[in-house]
Parts: sequence; structure tokens; C-alpha cells
Amino acid sequence: MHQKVKAVAADANLSLRDTVETMLLWAMDNLIIKDSDGHHV
Repeated sequence: MHQKVKAVAADANLSLRDTVETMLLWAMDNLIIKDSDGHHV
């Protein structure tokens, strides 16, 4: 029982970290200064 709970918790932790990393990458990509045409400066 406890083993399963630990496995689920570890899995949730992993996917949460994955989501946060994805959001950070997306945010950094969108925060890069772009000119009016949308090209990276």
C-alpha cells in the first residue's frame, strides 16, 4: 500500500516538474525581446 502511494507521489512530482520546466521554457521564449514583425532581436 505505502509503496503504491510513494510511486504515485513520485510520478506526480515528476510530471509537475516537467510542467513547470515546460512553462519556464515557454515563458523565456515569449519574453525574448521581439521587434514589431515578431522576429527575435
